[in-house]
Amino acid sequence: MTQALMILQTDPKKNLRSVDDPEHLVNKKDSGGLFPLYAASRNGNTEFVRLMLRVKADPYQEFHMSKRSRLQSIEAAVGWGH
Repeated sequence: MTQALMILQTDPKKNLRSVDDPEHLVNKKDSGGLFPLYAASRNGNTEFVRLMLRVKADPYQEFHMSKRSRLQSIEAAVGWGH
């Protein structure tokens, strides 16, 4: 985790991670439509969850499973037994 945090802090494009920037990488969906925090929570990767929260990932983002069904990261973690 230390190496990942160092990269996030020293990356010349770290301004893209500003919470106010529309291209904020920490809160951007991947090609599968998942937010990094949601994916880490669903997979039980507590170390990465802590890192994402430290760099201001939005814990209230919702993953829309369908038009009627959506989950936040904490719900995914609990639902997958973590």
